Amino acid sequence: MFYDTISFDRLSSILDILPAFIYITNSSHEIEFSNQHFLRLFGSPSGRRCHEIFHNSPVPCDRCRAYHVIQEKASIAYEWSNRTGQSFMIYQGYLPDNTGDGRVLSAGIDISEHVAAREALKKSEVRYRTLYEQTPVMLHSIDQQGKIVSVSDYWLSTLGYTKDEVVGKPFIDFLTKESRQYRKAVALPDLLRTGVCRDVHYQLISKNGRMLDVLMSAIAEMDKDGEVYRSMAVSIDVTERLKVEKALQKAHENLEHQVEKRTAALIRSAEKLKQEIEERKLTEKALRRSEKQYSTLVENSLTGIYIKQGGKIVLANERFCQIHGYTHDEIIGMDSRRLVYPTDREKVESYSQKRLDGDQAPTSYEARGVTKDRKVIWVVRNNTRILYQGKPAILGNLIDITLRKRIEANLQKSENELRMLSSRLLTAQENERKRIALELHDTIAQSLVTIKFTLAQKLKQMGNTSPPPGITIESVMDMVQANIVEIRRIMTDLRPSLLDDLGIIATISWHCREFQTIYDHIEVVKNITVTEEDVPDSLKIVIFRILQEAMNNSARHSDADNIVLSLIKRNGMIELTIQDNGNGFDYKETLSNITDKRGLGLIGMRERTELSFGMFTIISEVGSGTQVCASWRVG
Repeated sequence: MFYDTISFDRLSSILDILPAFIYITNSSHEIEFSNQHFLRLFGSPSGRRCHEIFHNSPVPCDRCRAYHVIQEKASIAYEWSNRTGQSFMIYQGYLPDNTGDGRVLSAGIDISEHVAAREALKKSEVRYRTLYEQTPVMLHSIDQQGKIVSVSDYWLSTLGYTKDEVVGKPFIDFLTKESRQYRKAVALPDLLRTGVCRDVHYQLISKNGRMLDVLMSAIAEMDKDGEVYRSMAVSIDVTERLKVEKALQKAHENLEHQVEKRTAALIRSAEKLKQEIEERKLTEKALRRSEKQYSTLVENSLTGIYIKQGGKIVLANERFCQIHGYTHDEIIGMDSRRLVYPTDREKVESYSQKRLDGDQAPTSYEARGVTKDRKVIWVVRNNTRILYQGKPAILGNLIDITLRKRIEANLQKSENELRMLSSRLLTAQENERKRIALELHDTIAQSLVTIKFTLAQKLKQMGNTSPPPGITIESVMDMVQANIVEIRRIMTDLRPSLLDDLGIIATISWHCREFQTIYDHIEVVKNITVTEEDVPDSLKIVIFRILQEAMNNSARHSDADNIVLSLIKRNGMIELTIQDNGNGFDYKETLSNITDKRGLGLIGMRERTELSFGMFTIISEVGSGTQVCASWRVG
C-alpha cells in the first residue's frame, strides 16, 4: 500500500464529496482508488484497468496520457466523451509515494452542458458588427490555410498592427515559438477534432515586440462535407486592457463629424437630395447585412456580453442570461444591481460610475453575482465605456468562474489539513526522540556508569596485586567509557538535553563549541540578540534543527572557513540566518535531484520552517557562498 491508511481515509472522505469522479492508477493501469462519484458512473473498477473502462479496449492506449504524466511527472488536462454522449474535463497529475513508483491522480468534471453550448455555436452566423469591433476582447477569424481573414479593431489596437499588416498573413506569424509548438501539437488538433477549443493560453507578439498573454476560445465553421473551412476566435488580453475608451470616443467624434458634414451638404445641395437618400438607403441596407452577419458571434459567445445604461440591462446575449438563470425577456430592463451579490454591489457600481465619469477604474476584476434562484456565483467582469444610442453606457464581458473558485477552495482546505498533519507528525517525531533519549539515559547509560563504578571499586580492592594475563579491568573500563560517550552522543543527536534544561541560547552556544571542536578550521561568529523569553517553546527545536542542518551542510559541502550565525528579533519577527563564505551552489539544480542528500536536507529545512508557519529562503550562487534564512512572526 503506497499511502498511510488513516491519512488516506480522511482524504478519501473529502474526495467522495467533490462534484467529480476521482480515481488513482498505477504504472500498470490498475485503478487503486475510486470515489463514490466514479462508482456511480462506471461501476466497480475491480479486475478492470482504466483502458477497459474508458475505451472498452483490452490493451493500453497507443498514446497513454497517464503514462506521460508518470514519465514527465507533469499535469495535463483534456476532454473525454463516453459512449452515451456525456463529456468530461479530465485533469491528471503526478502523485509521488514512498515506494518510488509514482501514481496518477485523475479527476473528471461533467462539462456536457458546456460542450452542448459550444456545439450550438457551430450553427450560428455573426451579427452586430459594432459590438464585434467595440467589445473589449480580441476577435479574429482564420481560413483553412491558417491565414487571417478578419480581425477586430481591438485586436489591431492591442497589438499595434494595421489591418493591411494582418489580413492574409499566417496567424502563427503573430505567435511566440512556444505558442506555435503548442498550437501545432495540441490546440489545432483539438479544434479540428471537436470543432471548438476553449481558454487556450497563447502568447501574441505586438508590432513593437512586446508579448501579450491571452486566453483564446474558438469555434470551427464546417462545410456540408464536415470539413473545417474557417474558424472564429475570441481572445481575452490578461496582461493589459488599455486605450479602448479613447478609441471608442474618437470613433464617436468622427461619426458625429461625418454626420455634421453630411447634414450641411444636404442643406447646401437640395438638388442632390434624392441621390443622397438613395445612397443612405444603400448604406443602411449594408449595415443591416453586417449586423446580421456579426450578431451570431455575440449571441453565441462563450462569455456573457451585455450593455448597461442608466443602471438597467439594455442588451444581453444568451450566455449572459444562462449565467444568471433568467430568460432574455426577464433580464432586459432589469436593475443591474439585482444580478450582483449585496456586499459586492458598492464595488461594482463604484467602478461603473468611475468608468462613465472618465476616471480610472479596473478594466477586469472578480466579483460575486446572484442567479434567479438566489445562488451565489463568481464571475470575472471586463468592462469599458461606450456610446449606445447616443448616450454613455457600459459594455461588459462576463466569465463564470464559480467552478474554479470551488475547486480552489477545496484544494486549499485539503492542503491545510495535510500541512497540519505533517506538523503533528514532526512534533510526534521530536517527542519520540526525546522519549528515546530519556530511555537511553535512564537505562543503558545508567547501567554502564554503574558497571564502570563497580569495576573501579574492584580495581581498588585488588590493590597492587599483579593482574592475571589476558584482558585487564582497565581495558574493560576503557570500553565501558567509550560506550558511555557514544550513548551520550546518540542521546544528544536525538534530543539535546540542554534545550529542555537551559534553553535555546545555551544550546546554540554548546553546539557551536562542539562544531568547532570537530571542524577546527572553520571560524564561527555568533550574533544572538534575542532573550530566552523571546523564542516560543514550540520554535526552539525547529530553530536548533535548521541551524544544525545548515552548519553541517556548510562544513561538508562548501569548503568554507567562516560561518556567521545570527538569531535576532526585529519588527515582531524572529529571524535566523546562517551565512558562509564557501563555494555556493545552484539552488534550483540541487533541488531538481531530490535523491541527493544535500537536496533532501534543504527540503527538510524548508518543510520544518513552513510547517511552523514561518518563511524560508536560500540565497546561493556558485562561488559566492550560501545564506540560509528562516523567520517567524511571534506575539
